[in-house]
Amino acid sequence: LVHLSVQWWAFWYPGAEPGGGGYIAQRIFSAKDERHGVLSVLWFNIAHYALRPWPWILTALAAVALHPGLAKPETGYMLVATSYMPAALRGILIAGFMAAFMSTVATQLNWGSSYLVADFYRRFLHRKASEKHYVNISRFVATPLLVLAACYISWRLVSITSGWQYVLEVGAGQAPVVAVRLRDAGLMEVEAHRDLAGIERVVSAYARSV
Repeated sequence: LVHLSVQWWAFWYPGAEPGGGGYIAQRIFSAKDERHGVLSVLWFNIAHYALRPWPWILTALAAVALHPGLAKPETGYMLVATSYMPAALRGILIAGFMAAFMSTVATQLNWGSSYLVADFYRRFLHRKASEKHYVNISRFVATPLLVLAACYISWRLVSITSGWQYVLEVGAGQAPVVAVRLRDAGLMEVEAHRDLAGIERVVSAYARSV
């Protein structure tokens, strides 16, 4: 009941932020036009919630039947993949894992550097520089962010389960904020236009600097 009525809108998850956010906005702005952006978001929701879980569910059921009593249940997915998939399909599976990993890393680095530059560097350290300057600074801080994130994750996370627990804990408790944004349509519209305008300025500056 909690998953169906609360969890889907009350906590933060990459690409499905309650009320919208910068993560999904990056995907929208990479589309060809507004129509493609809307269709991409609609397809994402269908694929994310209705299609994507089924390979995991079926593989989990197969792992329970083929490898009962596993000491570490999270290893069941890869046991099924390595034991029963042909070599060609295993290669496609690994390629898919790497593509998803790099997509997430690239988004988080872009997102983190934009926060540091727009909310800290531009606001408190260097207010009157050109847009090209801020784009270059965001590129520069992306590497330290990657190193710090890699060190922290390798030190703190001991399993895949702990990683998901961390995401759920950090993103929990957003229901009141979402309720306020949905109640006050004017505030939500102002915030959305401000977020989109900021992202559009960054994208335009980046395009001019390339």
